[in-house]
Amino acid sequence: MASQVNTEEILRELRELGLSEYEALVYMTLLSRGELTPRKISEESGVPRTKVYEVLRRLGEKGWVVTISRKPLIYAPRKPAEILEEKKRFYEERVEKAKNLLEEVERSRLGLVPPAEILVIRRREALTRILQELLIGAKEEIRVLVTTPAMARFLEGVKRERVLRPLILAREGLYVSSIGEVKSLTMLLPLDMVISDKSKMVLCFGKMLERTEPRVYGVLISDPEIIGAVIEYFDFLWERAALMK
Repeated sequence: MASQVNTEEILRELRELGLSEYEALVYMTLLSRGELTPRKISEESGVPRTKVYEVLRRLGEKGWVVTISRKPLIYAPRKPAEILEEKKRFYEERVEKAKNLLEEVERSRLGLVPPAEILVIRRREALTRILQELLIGAKEEIRVLVTTPAMARFLEGVKRERVLRPLILAREGLYVSSIGEVKSLTMLLPLDMVISDKSKMVLCFGKMLERTEPRVYGVLISDPEIIGAVIEYFDFLWERAALMK
């Protein structure tokens, strides 16, 4: 076997990896001597004969040794590199799982939630198509915030018979087609919005300069918590807005 100093250090490391003192002694004996019978293992390792069979059984279950013969009964050690690679993967998976669980606890304490479902819309045609799908596909209710001429023109092209009657909150002074109930409000930012059935919402970023093309035309949001909060804000504004005549 290895020198006394090295043996003690190795046995300590094996115990850190989850082996008992007897298990570490038996594995070290097999690794240094090779294939052995239980009797020889007991003699070489110092583990009592009454204990060695149970120790070998546990080592086999843990993947440290294998049985290579039944008659006579002979055991052999598995290669350390194979075992340690398996242990490495096992502990990495456990650490990652623990990390995720602990971060979830921390998010809960801070009142945070996992990232919301958000799709960035980078093309004008895609934005138009998504808005049409939200309006036509709504089954219960539609809320629309109109702050730019672009959104007002879009609503003019919507056929009234194909959509539910929406609640439309428009910037004061902006003409909006009366496909639904329309109210006006002053000092709205250039941010158009369509909410369909409390399940999907599109935010359309109004162009600050007409001569520029935005890199992002809007975002499609499917997160119920975000949508719920925006609906509360919309309804708050709706109650304070004036009916457009």
